[in-house]
Amino acid sequence: MSHDNINLKEVEENFLKELNDAKAGKKTSLPFILHKVSTKPIVEEGEVFQVLVIGGTIFRKALVKKENGKLIIHDKEEKYQPPFHHKDDFEHFLEKEISPNVSLIALNFAYPLKPVFENGKIDGILVSGTKENVFGDMIGKRVGREIEKFIQKTQKRKIKVAVANDTVCLLFAGLTKFSWDELAAGVIGTGMNFAFFLNSDTVVNLESGNFNKFPQTPEARLIDTYSTNVGAGLFEKEVAGAYLYKHFNLIRELKSVNHSSIDSTEELDRIAQQRIPDVSALAKALLQNSAELVAAQIGGLMLFKQSSLTFAIEGSLFWLSDAYRKNVQNCLKKICPQYKARFVRIEQSTILGAAKLIA
Repeated sequence: MSHDNINLKEVEENFLKELNDAKAGKKTSLPFILHKVSTKPIVEEGEVFQVLVIGGTIFRKALVKKENGKLIIHDKEEKYQPPFHHKDDFEHFLEKEISPNVSLIALNFAYPLKPVFENGKIDGILVSGTKENVFGDMIGKRVGREIEKFIQKTQKRKIKVAVANDTVCLLFAGLTKFSWDELAAGVIGTGMNFAFFLNSDTVVNLESGNFNKFPQTPEARLIDTYSTNVGAGLFEKEVAGAYLYKHFNLIRELKSVNHSSIDSTEELDRIAQQRIPDVSALAKALLQNSAELVAAQIGGLMLFKQSSLTFAIEGSLFWLSDAYRKNVQNCLKKICPQYKARFVRIEQSTILGAAKLIA
């Protein structure tokens, strides 16, 4: 469990090297997926379209109307997202959630995608599942096109679906308040990832949960062994909310810690804020280890950009408590003192960021 002996500066430097190598076209643990920014909207003035947000613990949907160049959100809904083990699970879920009154859909999709641009619309080939969502035979197919075909088959109507990764959508949401050259985006919650602008018209989706140049804990190795995507997402399995509470349960069992098993990282944070002998210290240490490793990626990204950056952040883990963010900032002061990271929340970012894919 302990990262006491980890050289976080070394992890930061490894991440920086991976970034530079990936930019140069070398094979690394970072997919470094390039997206060209499209500035031509396909939504007409006054048109209502739908946004779907899929991939975290919570599923969101909303109707959005473009009025006088602004995006007005209507009928927003949220609920827990079920797992998608097969393509059928995903399609039948969408069949119930897609509004029958729209013909344009923007999908904020929190899974690795290879972007495809066609007829002014972005789509994405699903590279893999994460966070224990497998998707079955959806892998290798264009997500938007598959949804369009499914709705045509089952409802006999034509729709257009634009799709981008959640971190890319978050980056676009950040453009509502900040300029491209000062902006990066990070999802630090159920999963984790970063994205940034390489230049004014190119976005990089790092899929940085795949970074593997860091020392794994025994718990993370065990979690990986029994996961649905063995050998992938190693950094995510070390730091993200989908896995941190599992670290606690493994240590509790192996070291006979006097506490019942837990079911979420929110519960882990509650334990950390209490004063339960030994148990609270364990919870704090797990959250601190996560924060410091995340800081190593943030520092490496600022070194790559050679600039202080404003990070638009989404994710329950990062915003769960002040302690997590303080641990990130304290670590950055030590390993990347020459630059400063500012962290912001963009209101309705998951919806607005996806909406900007087509509007």
